[in-house]
Amino acid sequence: MAPKVRRHRNPFSPKAKAKPKSPSKSKSEIRAKNIARVVWNPLVSGDCGVVTGCDAKYEWMLPWWLDHYNKHNSYPVYFANFGMSSDAVEWCQKHGHVVDLSFSCPRKKNWFKKPLAILSCPFKRTFWIDLDCEIRGDITPMFGYVGKGITVTLDPHNPWVKTKPVIASGVVGVKHSHPLILKWGVKCMAGARVRGDQEVLNEIMHTRRDQITIMPPEYQWLRIDGDSPKAVIMHWTGAKGSDHIRGELGLPPLMGRRYHYSVKCERAKRGQEDSIGIGRRAINKRRSVTSLAARAAARKRRSRASRVRSDISPRKRKRK
Repeated sequence: MAPKVRRHRNPFSPKAKAKPKSPSKSKSEIRAKNIARVVWNPLVSGDCGVVTGCDAKYEWMLPWWLDHYNKHNSYPVYFANFGMSSDAVEWCQKHGHVVDLSFSCPRKKNWFKKPLAILSCPFKRTFWIDLDCEIRGDITPMFGYVGKGITVTLDPHNPWVKTKPVIASGVVGVKHSHPLILKWGVKCMAGARVRGDQEVLNEIMHTRRDQITIMPPEYQWLRIDGDSPKAVIMHWTGAKGSDHIRGELGLPPLMGRRYHYSVKCERAKRGQEDSIGIGRRAINKRRSVTSLAARAAARKRRSRASRVRSDISPRKRKRK
């Protein structure tokens, strides 16, 4: 094998000028800047309104959401831009008002920006409605529940919140200038080590139950409870709910097994080998073999330890 030739740089050749690096902001500086955004909109220009928001991942739901909303309601709508594409922002500007919240978010989860979207609205009473909610009726009676300042529904299926009953944050009605929404926003922007904005809201409201009003469940009927004809707002939560919406729009599902099943069918039509399935079967086989060997070794150690314990008997005290 030929020896490697070490190349030396010519000391007289001009060095390439390094590009000036932009000063990187620390996490504390970003956190402080985000917390400074948590302020109420000082301009109050309407009585009732609705706000929703999304990023580029879920912007395909926007026409579906607005189509169901416009069938039964005519309140002004604000769209929170959590990182949409330029085409989606332009579409939202045609159908309502746009609030720019496309800054970097704690833990890169845009649902922590939900309280900021509410704070940006100029209405006396504002309702946040998630984008995966199907609005099937008139939401005018819901504004009547915004008496104490905040109105929500309950979520009996949330396993991440230990304090019961659990408050749902998919549909939240608030009165302008309520201080608890500011606390919700500050805690979300401070990088709370929880799953999402719903858990933060429950932490704040745990000792302040007297300041909220619980609406009937038909104003946010959860997918896990099954479809209901009396639901005014049907919340299609999770990946299964997104697939239901995609089915209404004529789009293919994206969730788990059904997605891999569709890929498998496509490959079978083309006569290709399903390498994904083969790889998975091989991995599962290795795992099962490893688990069987580990169980056998543990059983052998237990039997050996029991034999040793039986051989060694405790000393008997001599009777006087």
